[in-house]
Amino acid sequence: MIGRDSEYGYLLLHLHAIEFYSPIERDRNRAMDGKELRGGFGPSFCLSNEPCTVLEMLIGVAVRMADQLVDSPMERSVGECFWILIGNLGLIRYNNSAYMNAINSGIIDRKIQKFLDRRYNRDGLGGLFPLDDPPEDQREVEIWYQMSQYLVEKVEF
Repeated sequence: MIGRDSEYGYLLLHLHAIEFYSPIERDRNRAMDGKELRGGFGPSFCLSNEPCTVLEMLIGVAVRMADQLVDSPMERSVGECFWILIGNLGLIRYNNSAYMNAINSGIIDRKIQKFLDRRYNRDGLGGLFPLDDPPEDQREVEIWYQMSQYLVEKVEF
């Protein structure tokens, strides 16, 4: 599926148990991307009343990110993009062996809440797409445009 999933199974299950939400209205599109992954893109997948999870949203964003990188020097697979997002959120160190200590201390949930509530830094640090030179406060920018700004800054097309 995503690659390293057996090494990070606990973290992935945890992310799948958290509902995705955003104070930015247009981020509902990212929730729809995540929900579209259900059922292998069958006709009724989007009709589920279940909310999108953080894991589903992250995979959906990784799919979009990989699509944007096709034919660029930074072309990446969906799995590679997913792990970039996990790294940007500060979660990459929480593999199965580190998960229990992190979950008991609450650090994983704090990082996810910080992201969901847009309490990360103005430059996006602590969110999905940290920038070296942000054109605006990234806490006010929808995820799609954060990704676009990130790719422009990080990738030479």
